[in-house]
Amino acid sequence: MEEKGILERIELSLVNQMEIQNAMYPLEIPVLQSAPSTIEFARMVHSNFPAVIKHVVDDMPAMNWTPQSLKRSIGNLKVPVAETPLGNADSPFHNVLFVQPHIRQMEVGQLIDYLQGSDSNNPVRYMQSQDSNLESQFKTLTPDVYTDFEFAHGAVGDKPSAINVWIGNSYSTSRLHSDNFDNLFVQVHGHKRIYLIPPGDAYALDERFLVGATYQKTEDGSFVISIDGTDKQIPADASTQEIQDVLKGLELTMPRTMFPTVDPSDPNTHNSIFKNHCKVYSVDLGPGDMLYIPALWYHQVQITGPPTELCVSLNYWYAVDSMSPLWAKWNYVRASAAALRGYNDPHFFDPL
Repeated sequence: MEEKGILERIELSLVNQMEIQNAMYPLEIPVLQSAPSTIEFARMVHSNFPAVIKHVVDDMPAMNWTPQSLKRSIGNLKVPVAETPLGNADSPFHNVLFVQPHIRQMEVGQLIDYLQGSDSNNPVRYMQSQDSNLESQFKTLTPDVYTDFEFAHGAVGDKPSAINVWIGNSYSTSRLHSDNFDNLFVQVHGHKRIYLIPPGDAYALDERFLVGATYQKTEDGSFVISIDGTDKQIPADASTQEIQDVLKGLELTMPRTMFPTVDPSDPNTHNSIFKNHCKVYSVDLGPGDMLYIPALWYHQVQITGPPTELCVSLNYWYAVDSMSPLWAKWNYVRASAAALRGYNDPHFFDPL
């Protein structure tokens, strides 16, 4: 059989499994009006499908947080804050680079004032550290926060592996990605829209091997992009061709990041497989809403509401078994998709 025919059959198989899988999924994300029992939640985890859960955190003291109360309690606390020119931390840049934010230390009170100001997109700032920061940076807030949920016991583990606090405004977006954890996401203040895509639809997301890069600040406060592992810098507004010209002369030894280049909210990024076959869900979360995001599900998080509205969220990560069949299928789909599109990274495909 000719190589072209083999590739066409592999692509057809990937599309067919997407169609079969997505035909079995509900049309919408279910909404529970109260906390599930442990058995009910275990069934949800087993089905590997998201759900919105309401009225779980109604009495959690953190639900009373306001910008003013946070400034009073932790206003002088210094925390790492992500800075970018476009609100694009940890995201593709021209589908060539995977750019991470510049990090600066900033008092929480100053951050809140900045986020509620009229010029909070220059630069865009987001408190988004993902190192169990409730324990490492916001310990003062721990008495206000539930540190586990009884219904999760036995289904995803008695205790979360990490609890993170997120503080930002509508200029920030967490681009489409997946996590290796089950996630209970709680909206505390403000509003968010979350797009959700099943892991079996990875072929539609045009995941590419992106070169690592990081935003840096110059002395005049402007941004440049540093290519990780090198001494090369490019302008923050560099074109695709300019980036490729710089990369041509470099020996890049670091593994590249395999990352989706599709943005569910931007039709300009949608390929034909995504348009015709991908199952995309979206949910809008307000204060007190919880969203269960199963491990490996792709999700993009966009802060909605007025630009000056402070947005505060919590997420609870629970470790999962990486030897489950779901992981094997996900890895196979991703590898097959990359091979079909001709994408390569020796650290990903070459044997050890």
